[in-house]
Amino acid sequence: MRLKKTIYGLKQSSRIWNERVNKRLTDLGYKRSNLEQYLYIKIENDLVTVIALYVDDFFIFSNNKEETIFLKDKLSSKFKIKDLDEIKQS
Repeated sequence: MRLKKTIYGLKQSSRIWNERVNKRLTDLGYKRSNLEQYLYIKIENDLVTVIALYVDDFFIFSNNKEETIFLKDKLSSKFKIKDLDEIKQS
């Protein structure tokens, strides 16, 4: 309950959330963009993965399905996530 209040019930909630996400993603080898603080990038050889954050949503763009699955697994170990599959246009 205390953690929930920290994340959702305080004025600093967005800062605390951002710090937790930033730590997790940088621990996984992602680098925060210098131009946009809610954009994370990981480039290794031919592997390119970009994560865009919007409020509490993660948008994952990658040219490697295994990296996407690995990332979702690692994020779900620290955050309660719901996979809404691919982004669709109406």
